[in-house]
Amino acid sequence: MESLRETAEVVWNILKVALGLGFVIFIHELGHFLLAKWNGVKVEKFSIGFGPTLASWRRGVGLRVGTGSRPPGPGDPPTWGETEYILAALPLGGYVKMLGENVEEAADDEKKSTDPRAYNNKSVWARMQIITAGVIMNILLGIACFTFYYTQGYPDQPARIGGVLPGSPAYKAGLRAGDEIVAINGRRDVGYKDVLNRVMLSGAGEKVRFTLKSPGIDAERSVDIEPLRAEGAETPAIGIYFSNSLELSPRLPFETLPGDAANPSGPSGGFKGKDRVVAVGPEGGPLQPVADHEDYLRKIEPLKGVPIVVEVEEKAKDPAGKAPTLRKVTLPPHNFVDFGLRLAPGPVAAVRPDSPAAKAGIKEGDVIEQVDGKADFDPMALPEYCRDAAGKEIALTIARPEGGKPSKVEVKVTPDDSPAWVDQAAMANRPVPLDVPGLGLALQVGPKVEAVAEGSPASKAGIKPGDTLRSMVIVPAKEPGEKSKPRTLTIDLGGQTPGWPRAFAAIQEVPWASIELATDKSDKPIAVKPEVVKDRYHPIRGLVFLPLFRQMPALGLAESLPRGWDETVENVRGIFKIFRSLFQGRVGGDALGGVIPIAGMAYASASSGWAPFFHFLGILSVNLAVLNFLPIPPLDGGQFCFLVAEKVKGRPLPEAALNRITIAGVVFVLGLIVFINGKDIYKLVQSFF
Repeated sequence: MESLRETAEVVWNILKVALGLGFVIFIHELGHFLLAKWNGVKVEKFSIGFGPTLASWRRGVGLRVGTGSRPPGPGDPPTWGETEYILAALPLGGYVKMLGENVEEAADDEKKSTDPRAYNNKSVWARMQIITAGVIMNILLGIACFTFYYTQGYPDQPARIGGVLPGSPAYKAGLRAGDEIVAINGRRDVGYKDVLNRVMLSGAGEKVRFTLKSPGIDAERSVDIEPLRAEGAETPAIGIYFSNSLELSPRLPFETLPGDAANPSGPSGGFKGKDRVVAVGPEGGPLQPVADHEDYLRKIEPLKGVPIVVEVEEKAKDPAGKAPTLRKVTLPPHNFVDFGLRLAPGPVAAVRPDSPAAKAGIKEGDVIEQVDGKADFDPMALPEYCRDAAGKEIALTIARPEGGKPSKVEVKVTPDDSPAWVDQAAMANRPVPLDVPGLGLALQVGPKVEAVAEGSPASKAGIKPGDTLRSMVIVPAKEPGEKSKPRTLTIDLGGQTPGWPRAFAAIQEVPWASIELATDKSDKPIAVKPEVVKDRYHPIRGLVFLPLFRQMPALGLAESLPRGWDETVENVRGIFKIFRSLFQGRVGGDALGGVIPIAGMAYASASSGWAPFFHFLGILSVNLAVLNFLPIPPLDGGQFCFLVAEKVKGRPLPEAALNRITIAGVVFVLGLIVFINGKDIYKLVQSFF
């Protein structure tokens, strides 16, 4: 019964998507139809859908089911209707067929209609109205969909920062996990989606002003940050990621991490989907309530070497009149895993403002050569070393490039108690430097191997001092119930930003099935299995949290309508900003999506309820309006340009020129469609191998 219900839901959601996409295009064609009738144009066909005719109706002919269409003919009685209304097999839009609309028909003297009601015989102004009507209808539909969305109440992802990627523009500006963005360029009432859109659509050299509120501080502060497109990224970014809630994922509330011992509570760790973490503490000690996800990370970090107790509140099936059920679960420590090799520390990539490193005078480009007199320190252990030394002065020997020749600088610095390893660097989709929170700096690491421990996995794999690491290939372990093959993760360990810090974080935080390392001395990747490091503990314990969302209240029509209008305008502006970013090279081709990603987003929104689905239809309708009005034939915008030229010249453009331009436009549009969808198909196929 449960399987039947799930199948019915899938079928219903697919039907919603098909009807919704078809409705957006139908509204566009309805605009052309209504304005054609308004201007006295003879409309021969108005079809809902494409393909074979399922049913048709025309006054005088009546309803015809399953027998094809019955278009108007020259011998029809004058009492019969001139328009045939068609329901076609594919409910993915529709079309309007007007007398004299076809370019070849209108251009051929023998076929050209002398009927004053033919489209080509109407005034330029009338034809402009008909051409623009579809776009206007889509804009109106967008406003209506967005307005409906706000009247229903909606889930919103708050603009709360869950983490900052080391070395990123946000890192250099001093943004931290837990900070809330309360305004962007002076505009308040913003969500995380607004932050991403504003950053992605920023122009070259443009700085965006963020107004921030930090936990425990009443005063707001503003910083100007220039979004940058990093190497290998498709869009500009400032280097932040969203905050999580305290609610556990219903699909996978807990996963055993690589350095974990076997959990006595089984694969689920004793947790259930939708459990909400309310308190944590050491085993046998007092529990402390947690306010949010960042507070949870801060509280478990000092307990990384001991078992912890996590108190969760169960999600009640029927919460009315029932007190929530609390349950305590014990989690063992999570050990680091390592290959037994030490890489060379690189230059400092970034320094946080007002950090211990900044106060000590450490600068970008400095190379740390010694820590408390030790030249053989492991840079990947520096975050814990500084965390354990919080409040105590440590000595750094730094090589500083000055005038082309490095100079030695002795620096005394006192690390603070910022938690180490809780910003999940594995979430980065590109190489990042190593974050040393206690010092407030990001450090490049690798790819040259400085030392290899005797008997270590790296030593057994034949890796030697002096080798240079080129790449790491991680094959993730299959999740419970997963049928498809896990997607392989390949990390470049060289390049402008060496990827070792990201790779090292990934093998701690992502369950893996196998790992291969490639070096400059190896002809092919070397299989190597990292081993558990005793007495070195990672604070993350394997709980999988849902992203943080808040339910916004339903608004009245008077409040929703202006919001619907504003969102429509923002979507129109956003499309033109994407074109600008494409020309400036700030957005890559992969940022454009075709049928596959659109269908995926449509299905996801349909599965989430009517309000999210209408919101998606609003975005789609506005996009269709803007894209269809671009000055490219055969799009409506191209036809409108022809009409403008005809109005200026006082006569139609030469048919030969119109045909050549139209053919070129058709080739361009078809080529763009093939390119975008071909790219998406390639990525989809690649994901299975």
